[in-house]
Amino acid sequence: MISQILALDQITDPQNIGSIMRSCALFNCKGIIIAKDNAPDLTPSLFKAASGAAEIVNFFKVTNLKSSISKITKYGSWVY
Repeated sequence: MISQILALDQITDPQNIGSIMRSCALFNCKGIIIAKDNAPDLTPSLFKAASGAAEIVNFFKVTNLKSSISKITKYGSWVY
């Protein structure tokens, strides 16, 4: 089974992250990878905007987004 993981960079608004999480839950995306710098934490406003999708979609904060994506490709995943 192919599972999608969405990588996001420079999205600072928790409302936008919550909306993206809802879309990920709809399209069966298994997780979101986001850079640690200039990104919101999992706050109550993000949980409210996600409307339950935050419990379904995994949320990963990484130090270096580029190196994390390259590590994913080493395990045989494709990156678009």
